[in-house]
Amino acid sequence: MTSSLQLRPQAALLTATILGSAFVSSSATGRSIGLLGQEVLAGIEAGHKGNTTTTTTAGGLVDGQITQVYWEYVDNVLAGAALVTPKPSSVNDPAPTDPPEPYERILGVSKTVNAVDTAAQAAELDNYQLATPQPPIPLLSSAQEDSASKMSVLPYQMALGAWILHGISQPVAPALPSQAFVDETFSAQCPMIMATNNISITPPCDSGGLGAWTDPSTGRTIMRWNSNSDGGVKFSVDSAITGPGSVLVGNVNEKLTWTSNSFDLYNCLGVKLYTIEETITKVASMATSAQSTMKDSQDKKTAAVFYQYFIKSINGTVKAKSTQYRIPEKTVNFTVMGSDPLHPSIDNAMIAVAKKTGGTWSGNEWRTCSGNKAWKMEFNPKKISSLVSVSTLEDLQVASAAVMTLLAYREEHVATDGFQHTGQASLYGSLFKAVALVLLLLMLLGLAVGAFRTLQLEKRLKKFFFRLEAVILPKRPHAVRDPPLQAAW
Repeated sequence: MTSSLQLRPQAALLTATILGSAFVSSSATGRSIGLLGQEVLAGIEAGHKGNTTTTTTAGGLVDGQITQVYWEYVDNVLAGAALVTPKPSSVNDPAPTDPPEPYERILGVSKTVNAVDTAAQAAELDNYQLATPQPPIPLLSSAQEDSASKMSVLPYQMALGAWILHGISQPVAPALPSQAFVDETFSAQCPMIMATNNISITPPCDSGGLGAWTDPSTGRTIMRWNSNSDGGVKFSVDSAITGPGSVLVGNVNEKLTWTSNSFDLYNCLGVKLYTIEETITKVASMATSAQSTMKDSQDKKTAAVFYQYFIKSINGTVKAKSTQYRIPEKTVNFTVMGSDPLHPSIDNAMIAVAKKTGGTWSGNEWRTCSGNKAWKMEFNPKKISSLVSVSTLEDLQVASAAVMTLLAYREEHVATDGFQHTGQASLYGSLFKAVALVLLLLMLLGLAVGAFRTLQLEKRLKKFFFRLEAVILPKRPHAVRDPPLQAAW
């Protein structure tokens, strides 16, 4: 009986090639599977070299159709490959059990014996319904029950001594999970950012909508972003239930400081992951088109402002940094800071390279969403060993993309003096709220002091508290004089 499914000869030949060679292993089972696949491949090739009525001996194409025997053979090959293929390890595997303590191992010495009072026999004795024919209750047979039991082979004195020594000995400390496992378990509560080695950062258009991280090869939206009320940016992903950009991924909020421009990177749980520090360097005289002072230029010289971003951990250690960026420069590199910052490895230190696309533009000109204006980030295909919690905001690759988004957003608000003034309204508002709160507390304190003096509440409160003390606190006993001791003659 043949199936009505028709396949092209090239597809059938490719299927036989995969089945004949993909599952060959060093074991005898793998070699037999590979030989059987080669026989089928030879039969199919012979069928295509001849006419279409040739029948293969091991199952396969018969008159250009796939037989049921061939599908059964495919299932057998896959089942055989599963037997010889080891199961790969993953993070979801159970943690290894702690080794038993020395005296606990002595207590566990036993041998296997056949127990007479198994669980099935005890159930038969306790089940009164077995005596009645209707209705019989199905029970597990003795063959289905494990009748083997463990019996200790230690002498009583040895077992007692091991038990006492086990009780007074220092317990073995349990194996603690690794920091990588803790980070992955913690970060698993937030959405993952599934991206390839290339992403494009596009802006919110003037016509409306959110900015996005997209895959340049497929156009798939990886994540969406927009400005928030704290002078930074907000990141979110799409949801099939609540709509585009409705699931929070994290926020970059500006900090109120007096000496630096700092931002905090938070995840979806509101936990701070990194601190982003922005440094501004101003050069008094520099060529307009130059990006470095290493080479002299004869162009017109004006003041130049350079921006650089540092990604710091919670304890203040610099984890990564960007190159100095002068508007309208088109390239920004992100590198990781290793154990030896003075002699970093260029191949391992590079995280990503961001480049402007869509011609020459600056500021908020990319919000017109015309001409493919965007920042394209290319991540280093050679991943560094210090990357943790990959595909989350804790990943330095994703954090670098978040910093690049912040840089592009703040570039929109660069004034004529070369400095960024975005977020100043939020900072001034926070400062005004803090000053107003302090003044309000001082005013309430002055009103309370004035009310006490005007209404003479001190005497009333003193009288009230004295009465409260007499009622609640224990009474002081009266002094009792001892009677005079009369001399006895």
